[in-house]
Amino acid sequence: MAPHSGGNIKLSVYLAIVTSLAGAAASATAAPVLYNITFTGASPTPTGSFLYDAASPHFSSFIVNWHGIVFDMTATANSPALYGACDTSAPDAADSFAFLNGSRCGTLEFEWGVFRGPAEEELIFRGASAASDFMAIDIIVPVSNTFPDAGGSFSISQATPEPSTLALLFGGGALLAWRRNRRSRNQPVSTDPKRP
Repeated sequence: MAPHSGGNIKLSVYLAIVTSLAGAAASATAAPVLYNITFTGASPTPTGSFLYDAASPHFSSFIVNWHGIVFDMTATANSPALYGACDTSAPDAADSFAFLNGSRCGTLEFEWGVFRGPAEEELIFRGASAASDFMAIDIIVPVSNTFPDAGGSFSISQATPEPSTLALLFGGGALLAWRRNRRSRNQPVSTDPKRP
């Protein structure tokens, strides 16, 4: 059996690292994606975001904040209310996501609204293609004080990585490249003609 040369071992280690990184990158893309919700309309407008996993249609978080009231809409986003032509046999998170990005039941109206009740606030996302054909993601939160009704339109966008995340990613890659380069320069040169 021939002895392994240093070059083959380095190549094996390099391929193992590249394969591991490729596997990590593939699993990272399969993770839930963070989306921001941009609201327009009555002031103050709500703020909100949600985590959605398209691989197994599911919202793991869907939070909206308006006037200091937190609306956790995760459960209702995973099981939306559908009416008329928008109805399907088993509405699920995929229906909600299609609605939120404007590709389902929102050609006539596409809006958000907060409505007050006796001791509660209701936040609703609503889209309709006709008066009786609509979809809603809504939740009612009990509160001690009520604010005037408000509403407007909304859009969603995928959140971009923060600069610190990108800096860590590129910094780590640069560090690995620097170490590899430094090690290759510090390797002693063999004077034995039989050794590579």
